[in-house]
Amino acid sequence: MKQVEFPNDYEDFLRLGEGAVAAGDLLLAIQHYQAAYQIGATFSLNYILVNLLIEVGENQKAYTLAGDFPQEYLAETDTFKTYWQLLILNRQFLEARKWLLYFQRQEKYEDFLTIAQQQLAEAEAYVLKFEKQRIQRLLTLTDDLATVSLNQQFARIKELKELPYEKFIQVSRKLLIQPELNYFSRLRLVEDLVEIAANQEIDFLWYNGEIKTLLPKAMTMPAEVANYLASAKLLREALEDDNPVMLPALLDELKLHFAIVYPFSDEVFTQPQLIVASYLADYQLADVDEALLFSPAGQALQAQKQKLREFTLNFN
Repeated sequence: MKQVEFPNDYEDFLRLGEGAVAAGDLLLAIQHYQAAYQIGATFSLNYILVNLLIEVGENQKAYTLAGDFPQEYLAETDTFKTYWQLLILNRQFLEARKWLLYFQRQEKYEDFLTIAQQQLAEAEAYVLKFEKQRIQRLLTLTDDLATVSLNQQFARIKELKELPYEKFIQVSRKLLIQPELNYFSRLRLVEDLVEIAANQEIDFLWYNGEIKTLLPKAMTMPAEVANYLASAKLLREALEDDNPVMLPALLDELKLHFAIVYPFSDEVFTQPQLIVASYLADYQLADVDEALLFSPAGQALQAQKQKLREFTLNFN
């Protein structure tokens, strides 16, 4: 009696997957390729699986799987076209807008970007006209947003990024001045608007209760703020050899304080050398110039840091 051979290695599953594709059985091909992927996850196999999943209408699964190799999908025109298709199919409109803007600035994929921009406009128009129930479901996520945990707020804001651009702006206008909403959720929304270079002025309830008017298109992301980058560099230079144990904690506090006063970080923290000297003095990690610390600028900085430390203990 002839024994039945069962596939048990990567090459076997690849061969069976290829055979299933040739026979037109895409679901079986996906099963075999997924088995191979469990053994060895490569980008080439990921790309095959993603395209097969799109073929059978499993767009969400394809988008999730593509997330295993984000940089690889952005590296070449053909792979980016596939990723772009996934963004449109999964209504990931803000992410699509982000990459459109990114590659426009890079002057890359220019011929395709003209087509992509039109596809995005058409997809958003379609959703606005024919998927009103879906839009309403997303909008209801904001009804009790302030009552759920911070992680849940972040998760819902991520879902809101599936809204067409104009609807997302509309929702953001409401949420950014809502005092009950966790402040870090409001900051997350600001970052989302900066990432897509939103060109509308929008009011923002800042950490100290002031209403500030923002133009996201003219702003930089928190990690790109000039005085933050300079201060973090000086802090590393001061501690990476002499006190590497304390360095991560101080970098975290520095990052948090800059984040809280974003997008006005460079207006609040103006002198990187003074900033670093002040943080080092707080933890007695270095001998610093007392004249600098007790100068008007040094005292103002110390008072600002105290406010931020109190805020982190009591924020909503």
